[in-house]
Amino acid sequence: MLLLRDAKDNIMVTTVDKYGPQATVLTGEMGKFLGIPVIPSAKMREDLNASGVYDGTTKTKTGILLTWLPAWAFGDKQEVALEVQRFSAAQNTDLVLTGRFDFKHALGTNVTTVMGYNLAS
Repeated sequence: MLLLRDAKDNIMVTTVDKYGPQATVLTGEMGKFLGIPVIPSAKMREDLNASGVYDGTTKTKTGILLTWLPAWAFGDKQEVALEVQRFSAAQNTDLVLTGRFDFKHALGTNVTTVMGYNLAS
């Protein structure tokens, strides 16, 4: 990602040494691509085939996601509740934490997330 260049051979990713207080150690960003934060994630698979699909055979590719974050909403369906029960004979305490949450695309069918694939892992 850091090696991307445009048609005039200009570097397209602004690196952390150039934008100070937004440095990786503070925000998780490793750079900016066209003003969009580049945030690496261990959650992106590195065992995909050239079509961006896990097929169990070819495991040499990875992908990249471009997401417009304001298009996604996180909501509470039920406040977090904590139950505590003490068992003195066993000298332990059980804690049960419950909550209901939702994460949805807030803009109907508009495209706000795309995946690039066939990248060497």
